[in-house]
Amino acid sequence: MMKFSDINLDLHNSTFYKSQKWGASFLYDISNSLSVKVAVNKEKQQALFDYQYKNLGSRFDNTSATLSLKFSPNDKNIMTPSGKFTYEKGYPQIFMNYEKGFETLGGDLDYHRVDALLIHQFRSKFRIHEHQTFRRNFFRKYTDLEKL
Repeated sequence: MMKFSDINLDLHNSTFYKSQKWGASFLYDISNSLSVKVAVNKEKQQALFDYQYKNLGSRFDNTSATLSLKFSPNDKNIMTPSGKFTYEKGYPQIFMNYEKGFETLGGDLDYHRVDALLIHQFRSKFRIHEHQTFRRNFFRKYTDLEKL
């Protein structure tokens, strides 16, 4: 999943969850304004509080693949041999993710997850900047508490 660092979201809070995760990803810059990322993850999750989901207990093995897109048409970037370097962030920024959970390869959950994030900055004539963040999640089939 692309990181949503602008909204300071911490889903893997060590107070509530114990998690071991490994993964691999590939990031490709299609153009100056469009990036795509493909990732596969294997994660062992354990709820550290009294929690049960679908009679599976509080432990889950999650195997997933994620396709992420980032579109930021007003960012100012320099393409370097090691990738894209953003030297000025512009708005709007649009993030879209599709994640598929697999019961194969040791996974306990089979699900589809699509989410979108739009970040935009409005400027007034008094040079006041206001950030607006819109986020939407869609789920299908089985998912666990951490994904909600």
